[in-house]
Amino acid sequence: GDYTAGKATLDTVVDGKAIAPPPSPTAQNTARYFGIVAMIALHQLPAVEKEIPNLETWQLQNYFTTLPNKSDQDAVKASVSMLKFRLLSAQSDLANNDQGKQDKNDQAITVLATLLKEQPVLKDLVFDQLIGRIPEHPDYTTLNPLVLQAIQQQGFVEVIKPEDAQADEKKLTRAIEAAKELITRVGQPGVDAAAAGQSAYFIAYAYDRLKDGKNAAAAFLDFTEK
Repeated sequence: GDYTAGKATLDTVVDGKAIAPPPSPTAQNTARYFGIVAMIALHQLPAVEKEIPNLETWQLQNYFTTLPNKSDQDAVKASVSMLKFRLLSAQSDLANNDQGKQDKNDQAITVLATLLKEQPVLKDLVFDQLIGRIPEHPDYTTLNPLVLQAIQQQGFVEVIKPEDAQADEKKLTRAIEAAKELITRVGQPGVDAAAAGQSAYFIAYAYDRLKDGKNAAAAFLDFTEK
């Protein structure tokens, strides 16, 4: 938790002059990355806005050439996207008006949406981060489709729990509402017919897990008819 001292220590790795043998590119990249994380924790956000592009430039010139595998390069790019998400999330949290909070939160979600499109394998990571940006009582009609999918995924995790395990009713109920909203948006960007079909299928099983047989039966019939 001592971010100031931590940043100072990391800076000695970035500089490298007092360290023998000199820090490797991987060690330098790690130090630069977590130095920025420390700055975000210290709310030095204007400085972070400059440091992230500097990190990307340094990586391009000094680090990517040491990473022969595209998967390794993709992992580095993903980490920078998460850094941008951290920055925008912090800016949203610290904004002094509702519109500013919403704008930065929307930008943070857009960063994750782009990351998910480029690297679908990171779906679980992206959804975990999105869950943290959802208010306690959201207006589902205003949420980004990616956020709705994250809420639905959280409910899916509850559905597939063993029968003898206690499912979280709150998560299931929120997930049902998110799934219903996704169905209303079929045809819009980010919600195709297949996604809407999965949501309809999920709703039935979610109600079943809630021991709500009437709504579960209705949902299964609705899914079958559509």
